[in-house]
Amino acid sequence: MGIAHELITRGWHQGHREGPDGSVCLMGAAWKASGIENPLEYSRSTVGQYQNVALRQAIMVNSHFIGASIVSEWNDDPARTYDEVLRVAKMADEILDQQNG
Repeated sequence: MGIAHELITRGWHQGHREGPDGSVCLMGAAWKASGIENPLEYSRSTVGQYQNVALRQAIMVNSHFIGASIVSEWNDDPARTYDEVLRVAKMADEILDQQNG
């Protein structure tokens, strides 16, 4: 499943990777979509690295908030909306699909 699917299914969260109700931030959705349970393993994995690059590319295309180099900072911006986050997740999924041929 993709990053967008995780956001749609679980709900969106700000401030932490995962909320008490199971909702997830953008990185949390990527982490869940990867199927890797350990955050350290995820950040060192090829999947995690590809997802991170795809998310950053999608943020740059979809956002006027260019100053965010860290996905979590962009996600946690108080002005951020669910629609913006979902749009970025969908674009990141498309980027990943193109990379995987």
